[in-house]
Amino acid sequence: MNNSTGNDQSYLNAYQAAEKRVKAKIGFKWHLASYLVVNSFLIVAYLLSCWDGSNWNWSYPWFVWTLGGWGIGVMFNFLAVYIFPDNHVTNQKMIGQELQRMGVASPTLAPTATYSPSGQPVAAVPPIQDTNL
Repeated sequence: MNNSTGNDQSYLNAYQAAEKRVKAKIGFKWHLASYLVVNSFLIVAYLLSCWDGSNWNWSYPWFVWTLGGWGIGVMFNFLAVYIFPDNHVTNQKMIGQELQRMGVASPTLAPTATYSPSGQPVAAVPPIQDTNL
């Protein structure tokens, strides 16, 4: 069992990450529900327009364009939420690498010698402090 308290920074980070994932999952469920409701309405409208009271007069199934186009969006939303979720650790590593490429020292890393792409040592840049507190 995890003995973290509410004040522990790692617990807060984990809580925020979990909260973000829960919001993404709820957002996907709303997206899927609206897709199903709207496209069901379009299919019913199509079927009603094909019935003339005594027989079916099938016409071009125009609803497939919204069904397919929006379906692609729902599929990518599903992939983003459930298959390839946002990974905080990977994002932090990528941000740190980008800061290094820019020649800016990351305040979360231990102070080490930073080198420019040409191999010259670069002075560490102190974190910006807000003096308006």
